[in-house]
Amino acid sequence: MATIIAIGAVPGLIAGALAIRNNQPIGGAKKGWHVVGYEPDNLSAQGSIVPLLIGRRRLGCVVAGSWGRYVQNITTTVNGKGRKKRKSTGQQVFFERAWHLICVGPAFRLHGIYQGGRPLYVPETPIDSSTTPSGSTITATDGSGDYGRIYWGESDQPIDDELKVHIKDQNGTPIQSRWPFFCHFVWGSKRLGPTPKWDQIEYDIEVLPQGQLLCGSWFDIIGEGGYKPTNGYNHVEALAQLLFCEFPHGLGLTPPVIGE
Repeated sequence: MATIIAIGAVPGLIAGALAIRNNQPIGGAKKGWHVVGYEPDNLSAQGSIVPLLIGRRRLGCVVAGSWGRYVQNITTTVNGKGRKKRKSTGQQVFFERAWHLICVGPAFRLHGIYQGGRPLYVPETPIDSSTTPSGSTITATDGSGDYGRIYWGESDQPIDDELKVHIKDQNGTPIQSRWPFFCHFVWGSKRLGPTPKWDQIEYDIEVLPQGQLLCGSWFDIIGEGGYKPTNGYNHVEALAQLLFCEFPHGLGLTPPVIGE
C-alpha cells in the first residue's frame, strides 16, 4: 500500500541541518540572517524545522522573512438600503512581500496554494519544474492579483533578485545564495487585508522519493508511459531514502547488498 510520509523533525544529523533561524530585526542581536525592515511576528518560531516530505501533502511554511509592507486606500461602491443611493466606502488594505520555506527539495509538483483553507492558487493542471522552472512567476487564481516566484529546491536553482538584496548576514552583507535544496516561494505582492497580519498559507506540494532505490520492485515510480500519478509511495521506498540517500535527503548509510 502506498503511503505519504511528511517528516517535521527527523533524527540527528538531518534535523540539525534542516533547521533555519528566523531573521533578526534591524538593531537586534547580530546573529544569523536578517531582513531589512523585518521584525518576526512570532519569535517562538525561531529554529523551525523545514519538513522533509515524501509524497504529497498540504504543508504550512516557515516564514523566513518579510519586507516592503505598504498601505493602499481601496474604495468600493455598494448599494444603499431601500431607496438610498449607491455609496462609496473606503478601506485601508495592507500589502507585503515575504519569503516562505516549504520543504526540502527538489519538489516535483505544486497542486495549489491555500489561504486560511480557501483556494488562493489552483491551476487547471498541477505545475512542475519542467513547465514552470524555478524563478517563474505565478499569479493567484482567486482574482486578488497576488503573485510570487516558485523555486523547486534544485541544487542549481537561480538566485532570486529580491532575496539577494534583503537577506543579509550578521555584518549586513547581502547573501548571494541559491538556497539549494530549499523548495521556497517568494511573494512579490501579497494582499493582507485591513490588518497587517498573514492568514495561514498552505502549499499542496508533491515530492518524489530521492534516489529511486527500489527501481524494479513491485512499486515502480517511473514506468512505461512516464510518471504514475499517486498520492503516496511505498513505505519501504521512503524508509530506504531516509537511511541510504545522501544529506539532506537521508543519513547516507551504506546500503546492504541484497542477495549475498
